[in-house]
Amino acid sequence: MMTLPSHPLSQPFVTGLDVGTTKVRTLIARLLPDSWTIIGHSSVEMIGGMKKATVVDLPTVKEAVAESLQRAEQMAGIKVDQVWVGVTGQHIRSQTVAVSLRLSPEEPVVGDGHLQELVEQAKAYADLSSDRTILHALPTHLSLNGVSGVRRPVGMAGRELKANVHIITAFTPFLQNLEAAVRLANVKVAGLVLQPLVAGRALLTETEQQLGTALIDIGGGTTDVAVFRDGDLVYTFAIPIGGAYVTQDLSIGLRTSLEEAETLKIRWGTVKGLLSEEEMVEVHDLGHGRARVVSRSTIADIIEARMREILELVRDRLERSQWLQSLFGGAVLTGGGSLLDGCVALSEEVLQLPCRRGEPSLPLGAPQELKSPLYSTVVGLVLYGMEKVRLKPAEKSFWKSAFQTLWNKVRALLGL
Repeated sequence: MMTLPSHPLSQPFVTGLDVGTTKVRTLIARLLPDSWTIIGHSSVEMIGGMKKATVVDLPTVKEAVAESLQRAEQMAGIKVDQVWVGVTGQHIRSQTVAVSLRLSPEEPVVGDGHLQELVEQAKAYADLSSDRTILHALPTHLSLNGVSGVRRPVGMAGRELKANVHIITAFTPFLQNLEAAVRLANVKVAGLVLQPLVAGRALLTETEQQLGTALIDIGGGTTDVAVFRDGDLVYTFAIPIGGAYVTQDLSIGLRTSLEEAETLKIRWGTVKGLLSEEEMVEVHDLGHGRARVVSRSTIADIIEARMREILELVRDRLERSQWLQSLFGGAVLTGGGSLLDGCVALSEEVLQLPCRRGEPSLPLGAPQELKSPLYSTVVGLVLYGMEKVRLKPAEKSFWKSAFQTLWNKVRALLGL
């Protein structure tokens, strides 16, 4: 068996791993000085390993992850040693904590250490139970000297720095099980990342992120929603229903297998539209497999009922959180469910917002099959990982800033 080389440090590689309810997707990218390129990718079907984005069969998830990684590695010609893994599900919670920090007269210039101090304050004040783990602590709505809307305060002089820190947490056992499945596939977890956060960064324009836009990711087991405003992620939640429920409805309504129902959904499925009752589709009965015909409009009625329910649940949650009326950028749909014909039109009707289908931006030369809502999350994970890798040199400046802050305080106390 050929042994694949591990990647050299001079040529950093970033790998994203999207463990969904029905599919496991891997994307391997090589970082270039001013861009990036895709060198390996895969999509592997998984049956029964996850339910509503939660691990329910560890060996099955492990096998699907290992197979997906192996296929992508063979294409890339390298051995992956660590991956950025997406996290989603109904267990995700978020809260916002307001914090402030007074800058000393001896050190009136904002540094990286001050921002980190605000984040640590917020973590200390956050209302967390013992079974919750912080995924992200994101400073938002920064203000300096009473002036709000400050985007990059580092290097600016001031007396008081304030922020609202958006803290996103996950159920700890869920994270442990997901991480265990990945480790069993013989790779390390570089980081666990909220899927709607990275998908939003991959799909939304700067204007959409500023104006207020909802990202709606209709996956297999869940529908994940993230609201972006003023350039920041400000609200997120998940609905425990996704595209797999559409397949299940078709299977029950048409008395056919789940495999046949999935094929019908992909090939003939439409969410909304005027279809002739005379347009017929062949369906095989469950069990004995006898062929019969049903009208395509019957298939559309079943699909529309479930998709409408999903969108109404999203709308009601956005309304209760008082974000619906602030979405001046509308909504961007992604995930496999968004590919259903008529999904955008139905979303506009239910949400009463302008909607579009989002596709990830890819580097030159990338395979065109990746320019699909199906790959939004895994592309976002790679972009997130690239940002972290490229920021590593800046970590030294953070610790230098933190040490300088401490040293200045010691000097002030000693009167030096």
